[in-house]
Amino acid sequence: MQFEQPKFEKSPERKEGGEKLESFIEATALELKKEGIPVNEKCRIDMDSFKGVYPEEVIEKDRNTVKELRKKWYGELAEQMESEGEELEMLKTAIFQKNLGAEFVTARSSYYKELKLARRPLHPRLKERLNVFERSLRKFT
Repeated sequence: MQFEQPKFEKSPERKEGGEKLESFIEATALELKKEGIPVNEKCRIDMDSFKGVYPEEVIEKDRNTVKELRKKWYGELAEQMESEGEELEMLKTAIFQKNLGAEFVTARSSYYKELKLARRPLHPRLKERLNVFERSLRKFT
């Protein structure tokens, strides 16, 4: 038996909101760039800006790692998953910028850092706290 891939359509309101969000993020990125903060147009730390700090081979290796992990984790759904997650991240960044931007730099991590952190195992104490929390939730359900 073969299943069809679901196709999700965005409502016109969500598309319009997404466009506003993207333009706000791009404007924020321009402001950060003016302040000398190395971000790309999506307000992510720009890996290319570290070419003088790290050898080009290291940066290229990191880029390849990102591609491989996306393919491995998301497979054919990579674009859709990235799109949904990207939108949520941009929204979070916009909210932080609007509320904290005058006092803090609000930028998103590079893809490499994001994926590297996702692969890191949890600290043992945090893991235990999560287990305790899960057990306590089971009591109430």
